[in-house]
Formats: sequence, structure tokens, C-alpha cells
Amino acid sequence: MDEHRLRREIAKGYEAQSLLEHPLLVDCFTGLKRRYQDVWLGAQEAEQREQCWHDMQALLRLEAQLQEWVISAEMAAQQQQEREARNERG
Repeated sequence: MDEHRLRREIAKGYEAQSLLEHPLLVDCFTGLKRRYQDVWLGAQEAEQREQCWHDMQALLRLEAQLQEWVISAEMAAQQQQEREARNERG
């Protein structure tokens, strides 16, 4: 991976981490998960339960994508450090 791409990956990961830790987004995720679960538990019709399940899956995929970017950034930062160490040694 070239230096420019490493830096983009790292920046995206830091942004993702910031979003995952932002109080408004944390409250949003928590509230939506609770709402979907409550509606699902109280649903009288299968269609309503299915919609809650799909909504929850979409929310979980969003969260997982952000977490994946954080992990990618950590790996890119490690790769960048290793590259810098090799350059320092000659």
C-alpha cells in the first residue's frame, strides 16, 4: 500500500473511531436498538417483527463497517510504522 493510501486509511479510521465514541451517535445507536427490540417484542404481526429485524441488521452493519474502518486504520498505522522503521535503518 502506498503512503498516500495508508494516510487515507488511517484518517478514515480515526474519523470512524470518533463517530463510534461520539455521545450523540452512541445515544442514537443505543436508542434505536432498544426501540427495535421493544417493537419486535411487542409485535403482533410477523411483518412488523421482520421489519424490526431488518432495521436492526442495517444498524448493526453500519456499526460493523465503522469498526472495520477502525481496525483497518490500526493495521495501516502499524504498516506505516514498520515502513518508517525500515527507512530509518537504511
